[in-house]
Amino acid sequence: MTREQGRTSSIFIGWRERSTRSARIPQWHTPAVDAVCTALESGDTPLEALRQLGAERALADTDLDAALGDMDDLCDTLGLVAPPSAIVRAVASGWADGFQSVATRRTCVDPLTGLPTADYLSVRLGEILASSTTEWPPFPEPLALLFCTGPHGRAPRSFADRMVAGVRWGSHFSRTHCLTTAILPNSVMVAIVAADGALDAKVIAASDAMNSSTAARRYEVHALDLPGDAADARSLVSNLSRS
Repeated sequence: MTREQGRTSSIFIGWRERSTRSARIPQWHTPAVDAVCTALESGDTPLEALRQLGAERALADTDLDAALGDMDDLCDTLGLVAPPSAIVRAVASGWADGFQSVATRRTCVDPLTGLPTADYLSVRLGEILASSTTEWPPFPEPLALLFCTGPHGRAPRSFADRMVAGVRWGSHFSRTHCLTTAILPNSVMVAIVAADGALDAKVIAASDAMNSSTAARRYEVHALDLPGDAADARSLVSNLSRS
């Protein structure tokens, strides 16, 4: 069954009618609603579609109570007394993922590490590079982008590693002269510093700070020349995000 056929199914029609009466969700119909109906009508598991639906509800500023209440309407359509626990977990899990994305975008701060996000860095790069051609702040030397990854160029992947690495990175640069720090979507951490005669020492100091409590050197810090054009600088950051 296609998603277009799902919209004419009895499940879709009944769910929509009940949702309209409940009036919990102003913009009820989303692509995930179609996916849920298609899966149910085809006899497939709807859990992945329900996770997607939870994320879509969070991204649309629907609170979790309303998102779960909508499952009451769906299950009423299906003839169930209450939503099974698997449905509740799927929607809640997706909603939590979507809510984290919303929180990150709105605050420009990564909630796990406290570091600025890539979106903030993009704006900050424009400010820094525009300011470098004026009287304030003065940048008599070129700028460099320091970036930190795990061993063999891999970024920290687990929540625990990402949090510890981010806190160490932010703590180190809070005590040194740095124009900004950030954490990219793939967990690579960056910092903008002056590319002066002490650049090599800055790389070593950052590396030592990241590896201070580990026997093996788990984190690698490198430096790249930061282009003077904002678009080129953002392109460099974008390439690091895909590494």
